[in-house]
Amino acid sequence: MLPSATVIETPRCRLRRITEADIPFAFSSTHHPGFCDGMPWDAPETEDVLRAVQAKNQAEWEAGTGCAFTIETRDGSIRLGRISLRWVEAGTWNLGFWMHPDHQRHGYMTEAVIALTRFAFDRLGATRIRALHADWNLGSRRVLEKAGFQFIEHIPQGFQKHGRWISEDLLVLLNPNSKI
Repeated sequence: MLPSATVIETPRCRLRRITEADIPFAFSSTHHPGFCDGMPWDAPETEDVLRAVQAKNQAEWEAGTGCAFTIETRDGSIRLGRISLRWVEAGTWNLGFWMHPDHQRHGYMTEAVIALTRFAFDRLGATRIRALHADWNLGSRRVLEKAGFQFIEHIPQGFQKHGRWISEDLLVLLNPNSKI
């Protein structure tokens, strides 16, 4: 289990465990037009939905099966987005992330992904980190490629949303110090 005070710092960002105080930020982010189009979930109807998500994230953190972080500026003055890792199977973790639309295209997410993948390899013993994105989401694809992820597979029926299939691409990053 990770200590609850775990913080990861980058040159411009700080990744810290999500708290209930982050809920209004997450709620507002998800209600930007098109924000949830490439995600398997829809914008929550109320902040109470996000309280349940926060409780689930807390339980995963305590069980050692997941860690969700709020990404904010290094001085903590501006919340930027969210990034998380979830355990899949021995040595393999799944990476997910989103950035508030006002802060996209400034390199913050690439910085956060690189820091969190190093953390996963060094502290969680990850040998492989995988990430999926809607195949049309080129911004997410660029972030992953800049962080060293390699394309593995196109999945025509990645997830269903509103009765139709959303195609996804799977990218993977292997631990450079692992002998697999």
